[in-house]
Amino acid sequence: DSQKRTILHMAVTGSSSLAAKWALESNSGLLEVEDNMGRTPLHNCDSPRTLQLLLKYGANINYTDKFGMTTLHHKCLQAQAELVQALLSSSPKPDLNLRNNSYGTPLHCAVIGGSIDVVLALLNAGASPNLRDKLGNTPAHIAARLNRPTIMRILIKHGAD
Repeated sequence: DSQKRTILHMAVTGSSSLAAKWALESNSGLLEVEDNMGRTPLHNCDSPRTLQLLLKYGANINYTDKFGMTTLHHKCLQAQAELVQALLSSSPKPDLNLRNNSYGTPLHCAVIGGSIDVVLALLNAGASPNLRDKLGNTPAHIAARLNRPTIMRILIKHGAD
């Protein structure tokens, strides 16, 4: 289409993994095809089941788009707790402390997204609460700026400076 998305990009946005499975069986090379934003089908994935299917076929869990964002960054920013949990429990594991070009780590993105469940999941999986984004902000700085006192308390409880 005009955004350079393949049939696999489109198939993973639904709740059924069957269309994605058919697309992969016909052409597994679609896994790493980028759209015009540098996103692979894994970035667009909307269901834990389809996410697991893509990983089973070899999708790169740490693949970054043109903004340096992995699937984990996107799902944290979008406060999609179920997908974040699926990523955290997958094999291979995502890089929890990978910084993107703007927002910082997945934990920074989770604070921006505002989901307490996502923040807790990342911290419990080992994400560092003290890494800084390119402007020098920690996740706690972001929580303070966005007036998220509950998230700020959680970060401090998990060792944030």
